[in-house]
Amino acid sequence: MRKKIEFGKFEDWLPNIVGIKSKIPQWYKDQDMWNNKQPLQKSYQVSKSFKACMPFLDALTTGYTIQLWTDVRVRQENGQPIFTWASGPDPIDFRSNDGNQNLPIPAGFNSRQFVWKFPYTIKVPKGYSCLVTHPMNRHDLPFIGLTAISDNEVATLGPGNYPFFIKEGFEGIIPEGTPIMQVIPFKRENWKVEENKELLKESVNLQRKMNAVISGYYKKNIWKKKEYL
Repeated sequence: MRKKIEFGKFEDWLPNIVGIKSKIPQWYKDQDMWNNKQPLQKSYQVSKSFKACMPFLDALTTGYTIQLWTDVRVRQENGQPIFTWASGPDPIDFRSNDGNQNLPIPAGFNSRQFVWKFPYTIKVPKGYSCLVTHPMNRHDLPFIGLTAISDNEVATLGPGNYPFFIKEGFEGIIPEGTPIMQVIPFKRENWKVEENKELLKESVNLQRKMNAVISGYYKKNIWKKKEYL
């Protein structure tokens, strides 16, 4: 039976929470599967681009996304970003740095911490939690969010705040519809780690099988389809 993630909106007209698969970026769609459009450059050398990597695509398409509901303009004034937006509710707030002195700042980003306002509430089935993070592999976006895990068996997360940093010196428009966070529900389970000395042999044998075909072994034999409707 398909598990269900439920959400509520604090304003009826806000965009729905949707599968992040609907927000695959154009740069990914435009990428050719092969470098220089040639599967084989020379003997024993397969010339794949990142588009041939299923784990990379899984990161782009797993879970759900919150979309920015209004255009946000960013301009610089005295070396600090100034935000304005087309319509409410307000998408951004400011967070004091008083309690964040030891928080590492991502390289290339302004040290001041901002927050995306979160006018939603989310609930997942018993035994599940949510990984909330910056949209994975979306380094093209002019901001970067922090990562958290939220237990959502009761209607939590909203209204709330999601911290982010803006790229140093960035000026421009962050368009309405931009994914501002990725939400991935997962089952809470207890784990332990142990060494298995037989795994190396298993891995070498598998690699030989994968190397025998130009492309597609992982997708056909290992990859599992994931759906977030």
